[in-house]
Amino acid sequence: MADWTGILELDARKDQQGKTVTDHVYFQGAFKVQRPIYHNRSNQPCYYLLNPGGGYLDGDTYRMRLTVGEGAKVTLTTQSATKVYRTPTKYAYQEAETWIKKGGHLEYLPDPLIAYRDASYYQKNVFRMEKGSSLLYTDILTPGWSPDGEKFSYESLRLKNEIYLDDELIVFDHIHLNPGGEANKRIRLHGRLHAPWLVPDCRRAGRRGFAREIVCSH
Repeated sequence: MADWTGILELDARKDQQGKTVTDHVYFQGAFKVQRPIYHNRSNQPCYYLLNPGGGYLDGDTYRMRLTVGEGAKVTLTTQSATKVYRTPTKYAYQEAETWIKKGGHLEYLPDPLIAYRDASYYQKNVFRMEKGSSLLYTDILTPGWSPDGEKFSYESLRLKNEIYLDDELIVFDHIHLNPGGEANKRIRLHGRLHAPWLVPDCRRAGRRGFAREIVCSH
């Protein structure tokens, strides 16, 4: 995509004192990151992603590139929930590609994704891990407020996650929620409003990992 709504690049490395520090950071458009915070005086920084535009709109596109260097430890989260508003002509899209070097550790813990009436959103995450690295990743999907009180008024949510260990695909996770489809009318998240996803610590991931594809649509 030639014109991105927002771009973010972040590289972190372990210094000689064992502290993880920022090696490179670049952002433009409606995608920013705060200066790292070291909670409880730890050596592991926490970076907060920001969207100064307040939410994702029709046709928005975002790209993120992250590298966790050898032995570095990083927490990445968001300042607030990600809000996807009405997308009448084209879905909002975000892609992220992450490299975690040997001995590196990433905790990617974004706040919930809130999809409002007539919103469509597609998210793709690719994690490229080296042997000896580890990853903890979570995601939560929830519907936004609707004027008619309908709890599932968004159009479509699609999340695709790929995790590679030494270039071998060990985890493939594909979720597509379309509340208007007959399957989702029956499921409706079993009466719940929130759909959580957790990719557990992958440092001990087996050679085969797991694959899952859930597509609920018309």
